[in-house]
Amino acid sequence: MLDTIAKLIIIAIIVVITMWDVAVVLMGRPDTTISAVILKLSKEHPMIPFTLGVLIGHLFWPNFRG
Repeated sequence: MLDTIAKLIIIAIIVVITMWDVAVVLMGRPDTTISAVILKLSKEHPMIPFTLGVLIGHLFWPNFRG
């Protein structure tokens, strides 16, 4: 049951981010998309891409048990 809830939360977050990006591009503000904002912040704070890399590495690294 909890895995289904987790999947729904992930899908909802992806949908909201996509809707935001489409909306701001259609309004003529491509500088406010999620990727543009993260890119700008990453240039000011290099810890952001490092932290995202560590997080994604932990999410997608193979988890073999026994």
